[in-house]
Amino acid sequence: MTKYSTDFKQRVLRYRERNCVGTKTTAIKFEVEQSAVRKWLFAYKQPGIAGLKRQTGQYLVPFKLQVLETMTEEHWSLRQTYAFFNIPASSTVST
Repeated sequence: MTKYSTDFKQRVLRYRERNCVGTKTTAIKFEVEQSAVRKWLFAYKQPGIAGLKRQTGQYLVPFKLQVLETMTEEHWSLRQTYAFFNIPASSTVST
């Protein structure tokens, strides 16, 4: 998957908001996957701009437990969970 800059993600979300269009129309305009636009939108709604920045590194056990407990308690999907915690991929959470 192509890595997109924070500026690009912001531009995509601003376009969506300013033009009152959906994720599908936005994805077509910017030639990205619709699921990526949905992920960026959810990530932005949670912690704001910080949610659009890429995170790297290893996760400590207390953080992993917090992620799983929150996901269970809130009945969140993988997408909601990794977006909220700014984890780059759903596979990280499922693993």
